[in-house]
Amino acid sequence: MIIRRRRVQYGSGTLVFLLLMGTGIYFGFFCDPASCFDKEHNSDERGADCGGSCVRICSFDVFKPTVL
Repeated sequence: MIIRRRRVQYGSGTLVFLLLMGTGIYFGFFCDPASCFDKEHNSDERGADCGGSCVRICSFDVFKPTVL
């Protein structure tokens, strides 16, 4: 009975370790964080690489100057 419990504990520990390693490898290689220079509309940007948390101002947010 004790031997079976040890086997389950070692097996569970090994499985959790492999899952954590696999998750780290997956996020390290296949998930790219959003940035303001990737030419994609992601994160909280209002356009592709402009507005929101990006410093660059979107062209559709700018009004043409009027001469008085």
